[in-house]
Amino acid sequence: NKDLLERHLSANDREKFVLCKTYLCAYWIQPIHDADNKIVGSSIKYAFSGDTGGSVPQWVENTVGPRTALDSIRGLINYATNK
Repeated sequence: NKDLLERHLSANDREKFVLCKTYLCAYWIQPIHDADNKIVGSSIKYAFSGDTGGSVPQWVENTVGPRTALDSIRGLINYATNK
């Protein structure tokens, strides 16, 4: 991995950005049915597990994390809507 970083990130990039390891990023999407068994919506569950290695303060992770998850779900809905 270090070789990949050397090849793809400039020294300036390595100073400005933090590399985060992602262990899990998943969506679980299920249809929601009405009494007539017609699909009326979707239930979307999102799971993420990652580690910044202590390089980002906890208050930043707690502030940005939920917003990032919401942006990810909005992007998924936008993608599915425009398909």
